[in-house]
Amino acid sequence: MISAGRMDVCRKAGGGLPYGAGWCIVTGQSHPDSERRLIEELVGAALVATADEAALEGVPAFSWQDNAEVLRLACRLRQSACSTQRQLAARILGELVQWEPAIQGESTSVLSQMLGTEDDPAVLSAILIALGRLGDVGVISAAGRFVEHLDPRVRYGVTHALLGQDDPRAIALLVRLTSDVDADVRDWATLGIGTLSERDTPEIRSALAARLSDPHDDTRGEALMGLARRKDLRVVPALVKELSSDGVGTLAVGAAEEMGAAELRPVLVKLQGWWDVDPELLKRAIAACESG
Repeated sequence: MISAGRMDVCRKAGGGLPYGAGWCIVTGQSHPDSERRLIEELVGAALVATADEAALEGVPAFSWQDNAEVLRLACRLRQSACSTQRQLAARILGELVQWEPAIQGESTSVLSQMLGTEDDPAVLSAILIALGRLGDVGVISAAGRFVEHLDPRVRYGVTHALLGQDDPRAIALLVRLTSDVDADVRDWATLGIGTLSERDTPEIRSALAARLSDPHDDTRGEALMGLARRKDLRVVPALVKELSSDGVGTLAVGAAEEMGAAELRPVLVKLQGWWDVDPELLKRAIAACESG
């Protein structure tokens, strides 16, 4: 939990959030003063949730509030000297960008302004993730400025800003990030080019193949799935090895189903003796490899 001292700093910096912040969420009752007070209660509950993530679980509740009022509150939070409150502002704005078309343009403008002035890594990451919800090519060049940022949290934000983008510039940036030193960054970048993109180029295949021996399980699994979706034969021996290991994940079994190669059937059949993570997926994978 966030310490009292940390909360005092945040109150002094951005101020105004009540000590009884969690009350309305716990009881389900609104404060009689005004909806503004209720919104501030939600923000307060969010801020006391954790020290590093700033309470993001309270953010979805804003969807049924007065969103113009929420936007004004986010604009106030973004001016705070407390990075926790600025991070929360970015998360709120991301919700508005995704779900409130009427104020999407204004929310996006505020996020873009924040990106141009912010230097805190956690806040930068939150801004980039929020901008990624637009799915707009205009985000690509802005995100590209941070692809070599020293803090992995910011590079993680870059991957989320680019996910789902099939623009060649976005794909090129994600390809670079598949070899990042940070496992989470590699994981999401590999997902971005492997599963969330329909492009099929030698550069994408090479980047995916390079991750087949990645020490990070999820990154390796995303590479298996990405190559299997493209029917790249290099994935077959990698899948045999993965499916013969002691720790088989759903991505590997799903990749086997996607590939549908007869060479994979024997190792899949052996899994029936102990792998109970997703029996239906395993059955489908075996059936796909029987007809492959």
